[in-house]
Amino acid sequence: MSPGDTPCIIETSFGKIGIGICFDIRFNNISNYYSKNNCKIICYPANFTEYTGKLHWELLNRSRAIDSHTFILSCATAKNDDSKFKSYGNSIVVSPWGQIINNLDNKEGYIIEDLDLNQVNEINLQLPVDQNKLNYI
Repeated sequence: MSPGDTPCIIETSFGKIGIGICFDIRFNNISNYYSKNNCKIICYPANFTEYTGKLHWELLNRSRAIDSHTFILSCATAKNDDSKFKSYGNSIVVSPWGQIINNLDNKEGYIIEDLDLNQVNEINLQLPVDQNKLNYI
């Protein structure tokens, strides 16, 4: 495994989707980059440990949604009691306001949600934080 050197944006029929990985969710400059490049959704496939997941998982997902005014879809591995690595699990869907729309526990499962992508534009009009962010990225 090796780090990437550029952000990944996927063009879909729904609009642009930014892709991060597990550790990327800790850095708001990545989610801000995706927001500035008109992504309405950011996906973070992740594998947090039980320990860091309990402390940071929900907080980081909600924070990135609020920072970027995008939907955050974070899929996580289910917990496997036979594995040495104990995953936290808890896949989650968060609105651009930072509200949890849906989430799972640490068992296998899936989430199906209809997302109103117009919320991204509405929130940007109501709270135009992007125009006041410093241009570090």
